[in-house]
Amino acid sequence: MQPLHRTSPRGSLGGPDDLPRGPLPHSRSTSRISNVWLPHRYTSHGRHLRRFAMTRPENECGPAVTAHLPAYVLDNSGVCDQTRHRLAIASDLPNWTLSEPESMVPSDRYLRLWELVEHETGDAAIAVRAARAYTPGQLGIIDYLLLTAPTLGAGLALSSRFMEACSTNFELTASADEDPDGNTTIDTVLKHGGGRGCELTMQTGLGGLIVKMRKATGRHVVPQEVHLRQRPACGAELTELIELFGTRRIEFGAATNRVVVPNADLAAPLLRADPVLNGILTQRAEMMAPPRVLTWSDRLQQELSQMLDDDGPITIDTVARRLLTGRRTLQRRLAEEDTSWRNELERARRRQITDQPADITQAERARRIGYADARSLRRAQVRWRTVS
Repeated sequence: MQPLHRTSPRGSLGGPDDLPRGPLPHSRSTSRISNVWLPHRYTSHGRHLRRFAMTRPENECGPAVTAHLPAYVLDNSGVCDQTRHRLAIASDLPNWTLSEPESMVPSDRYLRLWELVEHETGDAAIAVRAARAYTPGQLGIIDYLLLTAPTLGAGLALSSRFMEACSTNFELTASADEDPDGNTTIDTVLKHGGGRGCELTMQTGLGGLIVKMRKATGRHVVPQEVHLRQRPACGAELTELIELFGTRRIEFGAATNRVVVPNADLAAPLLRADPVLNGILTQRAEMMAPPRVLTWSDRLQQELSQMLDDDGPITIDTVARRLLTGRRTLQRRLAEEDTSWRNELERARRRQITDQPADITQAERARRIGYADARSLRRAQVRWRTVS
């Protein structure tokens, strides 16, 4: 057996018969290159890429996943908006992370969310059902890197290379038989975490991997074997797993989470292969800094920077509303990070003052960064010099 690549299970999901024939789904801001729709942030230079790199320095908060994944779970759980909000809070997921898909969240909260969603719905097959709802592009650049590659094997290799953009908590190792007519064995490992959340995640990850292969190639890819570490499934859960994988050869209580697929499927060309776009996406992926969890103070600084640019009133209540939370919750979250509203506002103003034109008055400079007058700004500058 020869190692092919290393990657991570993605919450990528769906079925083979509903492969969309038109362009990939697009967001509010999209770009059409060749026959693939994708957000501008993956195809153009500029502010978004700089901001993305700024908010994703080296990970300091432990194993993490992109916010695409918890958002995907909630989007495909079938719960109402009110329940969605409650489940996010119970999982300790800030509401703004679900509208910031490029941010990262701690992996344990993602696993916890799966457990809560299963309990809320009473559906033991919820992860398998969610797998079928996948649409190409929902998981961001990792999806696009694979979908535009020349072959399935090449796409998986690219996904493997840049998988930290999706998760730092999963590993996937693929090894192929030397015989072209043989099989490739794909093993997945959850580096941190366990319990039912892990089982549901692996159902989604392995099942989703097979479905992504089907959607990318248009072939009905069926694994020769499926191995799951989870307890034996029964009832609707077992039925859904058999239907999703397309085989009854599913071993429960296995030593590892594994699927075995024919080598011929990895050599299959992809429906949306586009070498030019794939090259652009690869360059963009190389520009991205290693992921980290976006903290409350990080997110607060983003909002403060925008509000200072907009030259409007800045209060903690206004910012809390923009972060989809309350004043007391924001204060508590900042205290957990050993900072405060006042400290963060001062930090934002101090950073902003360096961007002000040199030919404006001190009074105008003070007004632009939210101080009442030039005297207030001078006092703040004295404090800054004292601190530094």
